[in-house]
Amino acid sequence: MKNENEKTKMDELFQLKGCFYKDEKNKNSTFRKLMVIKRKDVDNLKKNDLSVIMMNPGSAKQTDEYQDVFDKLVDTIPDDTQYQIMEIMDRDNLKFNYAIIINLSDFVEPKSKEFYKIPSDKKKEYSTFYEKNNNLLRKHINPESIFILAWGVNEKMSEIAQQAIVVLTKLFGNNIKIVGVKHPLSEYGYYHPLQRNPKYQEKWVEVISEQIETILQNQS
Repeated sequence: MKNENEKTKMDELFQLKGCFYKDEKNKNSTFRKLMVIKRKDVDNLKKNDLSVIMMNPGSAKQTDEYQDVFDKLVDTIPDDTQYQIMEIMDRDNLKFNYAIIINLSDFVEPKSKEFYKIPSDKKKEYSTFYEKNNNLLRKHINPESIFILAWGVNEKMSEIAQQAIVVLTKLFGNNIKIVGVKHPLSEYGYYHPLQRNPKYQEKWVEVISEQIETILQNQS
């Protein structure tokens, strides 16, 4: 977990925006369709160079009072998970400018235990990866970007995780550039950026950065 000085530095470098929405069928829930992280000092960023797939939106909130702004991006306060992504983006040898975060399910819930209680069919109902035409992915995701898989290792998410991999490869091809810290005993488990042990959080950043470096070196 980053200290306040590290967070302040990242806040100076990057701007976060999210697409939040409500649904009459689930009035007590808030949803987020996607989040973007852009470097502030780079103009005219049209294509993302980093795509991050995680489990569900956590504690990131709009900077102002909640607005139901489906299909519109609004300023967002980052949480500790996004600071992990920003650290990777600002590595000296990487320097990503534009990340998009998509989740396996859109339910905003900071507590994993509570999220797991949501019935599977409801998670799927609010999942980009079960949309008929996958329009959001086609519209926003750059197939040439690096893809970080980081949705966690809980087996309750295996079915949606498998669906995500199927959809990504179907849309963008089998040669998309995927990185992730894979669980050795889980076919579809990829460790989350914000594990409980701070040492593992640091290790996650190091391993992901090394994997990306290897891909970039092989391209050059």
